[in-house]
Amino acid sequence: MGGGKDGLRVVGKAHRKIDAVAKVTGQTRFADDLSLPRMLYCKLLRSPHPHARIVRVDTSKAAALEGVIATLTGADLPTPFGILPVSQDEHALASDRVRSVGDPVAAKRAWRGRPTWAAFATGPPSKGTFSAAGEARPP
Repeated sequence: MGGGKDGLRVVGKAHRKIDAVAKVTGQTRFADDLSLPRMLYCKLLRSPHPHARIVRVDTSKAAALEGVIATLTGADLPTPFGILPVSQDEHALASDRVRSVGDPVAAKRAWRGRPTWAAFATGPPSKGTFSAAGEARPP
């Protein structure tokens, strides 16, 4: 088999990472570094609540912002998807409830720069409305 005293050539040996120098010197290009003509940027609005019912998602203020091309909510993407059998009911954007902090609730696409949600806030869990562009609204 060859190798060291135990016949091992890889396990237990130090090996140089091929891309390490390029990464630490900033030469490696990642997907976030790319900028192409007519490229749109997308920003997800994520839930700050660990478990909450979505009463309504208001994207009107976000849609009115300069450069915003489109907004999406769970209602726009009703078809579940899933790669693994355990995730066949997964949705791209939450439509009726969020089950953990960080669940995506809405998305917007814009031309310039990386879009941000202006002062996003929500009301109490199960009572407020996700407002994609600003203030919390009671149901």
